[in-house]
Amino acid sequence: MTRIRKPLHALLAATSLLLAPTLLADTLLLRINGIASGQGKVVVQVYSNEQHWLSDKADEMALRLVVDAAEVKANPEVALPLPYGRYAIQVFHDLDSNDRLRTNWLGIPREPVGTSNNATGRMGPPRFNDASFEFSEEAPVHELNMVNI
Repeated sequence: MTRIRKPLHALLAATSLLLAPTLLADTLLLRINGIASGQGKVVVQVYSNEQHWLSDKADEMALRLVVDAAEVKANPEVALPLPYGRYAIQVFHDLDSNDRLRTNWLGIPREPVGTSNNATGRMGPPRFNDASFEFSEEAPVHELNMVNI
């Protein structure tokens, strides 16, 4: 059996290399402005639908990426491997490196946050439709500003 599996694995690996260009995601370049310190981490959460917007569950996100804040402060451009489509992004500066957005008892963020389109909410978080944008070959870069609320 081992002899059969090795050629099969080699064949599958070779096939995946041939198909890789069609299966690979494109790259959205996200510019994150306003990281004030190199302390902690920067958490990028990308959502592809309104139903899961701002969910903290990784399986409900199109992509979740965690980067050292010092890296983002030095170079605010983060590459996100995503297929073309409609997305909304929330970024937060995880100052205490606990992998969660710290909030007060009302749910107001106590760590710097940024949202695609620099969308803001009224009496709550921004809506998905306000934060969503189209990532395409013609629009490969998106920029957002971090704010303290």
